[in-house]
Amino acid sequence: MEYVDDRGFSCVSHRVLIGGIDDFMSGWGRAKDGKSYAFWGCKPEDEESVMEWVSRREEFRRIRTIIHSTTREAPTQMSSNDHCHVYLVGEGHPALGGA
Repeated sequence: MEYVDDRGFSCVSHRVLIGGIDDFMSGWGRAKDGKSYAFWGCKPEDEESVMEWVSRREEFRRIRTIIHSTTREAPTQMSSNDHCHVYLVGEGHPALGGA
């Protein structure tokens, strides 16, 4: 299992995680023989915009919102072959109307 969390100290303010299984990235690379999960960490007030943005991405399934603790733990149960990446939704992110 590989877990990467880009939120750093922002895990306190960006504690809402929205994401799911990325079918395009599953089964190869760091998720060889497993599933690839991607979540975007956002502020609670940005949850609706981020959910809409993630939901429009065709490669994702089982999209869900997780109100995560402020620790940097994997947001889902993962097998040893899975990969999970948590991205930070900061200013200028496309989900918030950025470029």
